[in-house]
Amino acid sequence: MVIPMNTSDNDKEMELLLRKKMLEYLKLYIKRQEEKTKQEAGKPDIYDKIKVFMDRDAYEYLLRIRESKPNVADKILKYLIYALINGLVHPPIDKISIEYLERKIEGKTGKIYIKRRGELKSFDQVLRED
Repeated sequence: MVIPMNTSDNDKEMELLLRKKMLEYLKLYIKRQEEKTKQEAGKPDIYDKIKVFMDRDAYEYLLRIRESKPNVADKILKYLIYALINGLVHPPIDKISIEYLERKIEGKTGKIYIKRRGELKSFDQVLRED
């Protein structure tokens, strides 16, 4: 025959077990967060290392691109590192080069517009008409 235990004792024991388990999980979480911050602190930022090869304006522009379009900034960085290693570009790298790489990566091309007789037309449309 099973003797029923007092439910309040069961609830207290269960609550105590839950608190112990939550404390263990909290300690494990804090430990993992500390390890993660240690790894991030020890990891040097490649953008800081390439700063030596760039003008101040170019570096600031690259950081702005990094904030708004991180994928494009990473590609620009890869191209710059490749070009520097292979001697295709000589330091200091200027802002115009960074803008050029950004436009090439994004696929933007410059268009020339002509205002003729009050109408705004692209240069290729004007050439087709003449």
